[in-house]
Amino acid sequence: MIYLDVYDNISSDIVSLIQEITLPEYVEVILTTPGQALVAQLYVAILVGIIFSFPIILRESSAFLSPGLYPDEKRILRNLIIPSTILFVSGVVFALYIVVPYTMDFLYKYGLALQAQTFITINELISFVVFFLLAFGISFQLPVIMWVLSRIGLVKPKVWKENWRYTFIFLVIFGAIITPDGSGITMWFIVLPMMFLYVIGYLATKTIKDKNENLTALSV
Repeated sequence: MIYLDVYDNISSDIVSLIQEITLPEYVEVILTTPGQALVAQLYVAILVGIIFSFPIILRESSAFLSPGLYPDEKRILRNLIIPSTILFVSGVVFALYIVVPYTMDFLYKYGLALQAQTFITINELISFVVFFLLAFGISFQLPVIMWVLSRIGLVKPKVWKENWRYTFIFLVIFGAIITPDGSGITMWFIVLPMMFLYVIGYLATKTIKDKNENLTALSV
């Protein structure tokens, strides 16, 4: 018979992969309490579960809301499942392969400058990575949120264009708050992609306006 090895599982393989992707070669992972490795694997298992179940979460959420919606609104929710999933996964991948590795290397180089030994506990590593992956995955929903607000008529498309400066200032403040260093450099990994997504969201809302204008012209 073949028995499953509780120590060699998918979650542990993912933890090893995260270490390989995000940590510089000169940083070592350590355990300071007996349960840290198990907790880290549980965190990773939850994160992977959220990522792979994201389309199901969206579908079930739309099914919960659908009884109180008009047929046109139901169709909008169904059509948003695929783009929302793509944006969420894109945010996770962007954070995992670009933001987190650069941030780790940037911050730990200060330790090298002090000739200090560089370590990180497995819990701190996984918590750091999970926070950034979820934050970017959710933040990348910005174009969808903008499109929905304009589609249902709460925000006119021109409002997004007129207030882009305030959005930029807000994103700079937001990026400065959630980034773990005060260098003012790593926050641009948040600000610039979010402004790019803001532009995409505005262009998407502009197509709504154009479609409405075309329908009005045809009816006249």
